[in-house]
Amino acid sequence: MVAPAVPELTEEILHESIEARTEVLSALRELGPPDLVQLIKLSPRNPGRPVRSSRFSILTRD
Repeated sequence: MVAPAVPELTEEILHESIEARTEVLSALRELGPPDLVQLIKLSPRNPGRPVRSSRFSILTRD
């Protein structure tokens, strides 16, 4: 399996991904404004327990 280019955060504690986003904002300023994308995934093995996932979508300045 190929590792994703953007690290994935699995939120076990509410608002954990927002705190992680806030911590790295200063390092991402040169790339453009980061947007936090919230994803909810369902596992085929356990469809009753959704998994929340957050990813940063970063736009470059051109």
